[in-house]
Amino acid sequence: MSQGRKETPEPSVFVNAADLYRSLPRSQFYERLAQVLELDFVYALTQPLYAPKMGRPSLDPVVFFKCMLIGFFENILSDTELEYRIADSLTLRRFLGYSLAERTPDESTLRKTRHRMPEEAFRAVFARVLDQCQAAGLLQGRVIGTDSTLVDANASMDSCATRRWAVPMRSTSWRCGARISPPPPGKRPPPTIGSGGAARRATRTGRARRTRTPG
Repeated sequence: MSQGRKETPEPSVFVNAADLYRSLPRSQFYERLAQVLELDFVYALTQPLYAPKMGRPSLDPVVFFKCMLIGFFENILSDTELEYRIADSLTLRRFLGYSLAERTPDESTLRKTRHRMPEEAFRAVFARVLDQCQAAGLLQGRVIGTDSTLVDANASMDSCATRRWAVPMRSTSWRCGARISPPPPGKRPPPTIGSGGAARRATRTGRARRTRTPG
């Protein structure tokens, strides 16, 4: 096999759109997704959010929620990146219903539409999309994944206060039903909090509290 070398083609005056999409692989993900999803209910759901006749036409709400699905599937967090991805992809243009001559939604339109859309609309569309995907056999529902993060609290040390016992510690232990028995002769009591320095600090703190406690 000899080495091939790609030649730069001459610019074409007319481009057949069918030839462009013919080179795309078959059974593409977004083509199958478009066959499953039925988002016409979004028009009735979002109709109260728009004026009946006043103002210029907004972005198609179905197109907006499809853009949100693209951002989810493509793991795109920035509206600017989502704008470029949609405008640059032939597959996404066809999924949204845009031709090569039409301009796709820009970053400002996506951002303003998201801010004006209530949370209830997102929840309703999300639940409906899940029902449609489950009916098409795309969801099994056997595993539920959760994500969590441990975040240190931004607590103020100035707000810390010393807590003092209102009654002696031994008296409180007897009231709770716990009998304190002394350790055997010659054996040190086991530390109850931490070990080493932490146990000694806890012991000293308990002695100081018992000393300051009235009665």
